[in-house]
Amino acid sequence: MRSWLGCCPTCLRKASSSEEAVKGLRRLGRVLGLTPSLILLSLLLLGVACAAVPTALPPISPTVPPTVSLTLAPTATPTAHPLAVPSPTVPPSPPPPLSSPSPLPPPSAFAFAVTADMRQYAGPGLYDSVHYFRGACEAIAALGDVAFMVSPGDIDPPLGVQWTLSQTFGADFPWYPGVGNHEAETPDDVAWLQAYDYGPVNPGPSGCPTTTYSFDYGVAHLVMLNVYCDAGGPTETDGKISDHLYEWLAADLQATDRPYVFVFGHEPAFPQPDAETGRERHIGDSLDAHPASRDRFWDLLAAHGVVAYICGHTHNYSAVRIDG
Repeated sequence: MRSWLGCCPTCLRKASSSEEAVKGLRRLGRVLGLTPSLILLSLLLLGVACAAVPTALPPISPTVPPTVSLTLAPTATPTAHPLAVPSPTVPPSPPPPLSSPSPLPPPSAFAFAVTADMRQYAGPGLYDSVHYFRGACEAIAALGDVAFMVSPGDIDPPLGVQWTLSQTFGADFPWYPGVGNHEAETPDDVAWLQAYDYGPVNPGPSGCPTTTYSFDYGVAHLVMLNVYCDAGGPTETDGKISDHLYEWLAADLQATDRPYVFVFGHEPAFPQPDAETGRERHIGDSLDAHPASRDRFWDLLAAHGVVAYICGHTHNYSAVRIDG
């Protein structure tokens, strides 16, 4: 089985306007030869990484702009009913009360955005600028209808990121954040994410029933992993796929009937150098610090035909195919 891995830095900080950022996105689409029949995946901002299994995409050159657009065509009439996935060993904690937003509609094709590691470069004031997260959001909005955004970690402080999203997309825009190492080190951030209203999602295992979750949207199934979670709590590890988390994920992937599955987590399984600059970060201290659990995790994704593992952490942009 073969797969893709990639990352994205804060390249949008270099853009003088959201219009330039949009041009960059479109150039990348032409490089990759993407067609309108694909689901759009905008991998933007500080350190978004993806691993896809397996798609016939050409290799990415070192000068690729910091966004990736992928497309998936639906194979069946989509529904938006969440799957109830129990933990195979420890019953999951009950989910928080669901109030808003309302269940997502079931479109036949849709686009979603991915951002990560924006941290303090969001919110009102100094960083409310097209050179920072605001510019990334405006570039995403300019691409057209975006159903929701997923942010796999390092959104510290999360309230500023939420403010920028609401200013750009509106207060009701669905946002699915996850835990990064900066949140894991900040109890107030973890508490914020535990109290956040994710809407109708499947709860994670005991220890992290709110910060690990999954949901369906149309023909896709999406899973957010808190890679710092173990049975004892949401910040028990230094970043790995613990046995506890692995067993929950295996059950979740087994239960889904969606043809397209995306898995998110903050730390990369195979940290890569930046495609443009060659800069290397967090090699040996990401999921690769625990190679046995990393490899077992990768084999699980391949066995279930997961399209992509999307992460952050390195502040690099890269996309590579990895045998697994």
